[in-house]
Amino acid sequence: MTKKIFGIDLGGTSIKLSVVSIEGEIIDKWSVPTDIKEDGQHIIPDLILAIQEKMLENNWTNEDILGIGMGSPGFVDREKGTVAGAYNLAWVEEQPVADLIRSHFNADWPILIENDANVAALGEQWKGAGDHAGNVVMVTLGTGVGGGVIVNDQLVVGQGAAGEIGHMFSKEGGRKCTCG
Repeated sequence: MTKKIFGIDLGGTSIKLSVVSIEGEIIDKWSVPTDIKEDGQHIIPDLILAIQEKMLENNWTNEDILGIGMGSPGFVDREKGTVAGAYNLAWVEEQPVADLIRSHFNADWPILIENDANVAALGEQWKGAGDHAGNVVMVTLGTGVGGGVIVNDQLVVGQGAAGEIGHMFSKEGGRKCTCG
């Protein structure tokens, strides 16, 4: 049996999930609402439940899963698998996202977390409108505004906020960002 990868896009309104092949072909996709009540403490349990239900529905075990790739708003620490400052998710403090998921499934899956707009740019370069171009700029519009930049086939990450076009001043006296 071919191993599957869970792809997750954490958003302020919904959590979009997919199951993809190693070649990037979408096998299934669905979404669940994002519950940001109580400082977003329901988000990871809801995400875990959505994965559990899909695995049960298809009789998949941990061995059928290659790993998880996740895009999240906020400041992502790729090495620790944490997210902080994701204000649209009500996550001000650091959240140990990868550890929570991994411990629930008791699996040694790699869980890769990256800024959601960066993941969108990588996906568009690989399978979308970027068409394998070496230089890609992606603008995301959702609950917030984001951006991902690829230069010479390398994702621009800087100190973790490179390409964050959503934090540009756009209108004097306009509405404040959720981060304040």
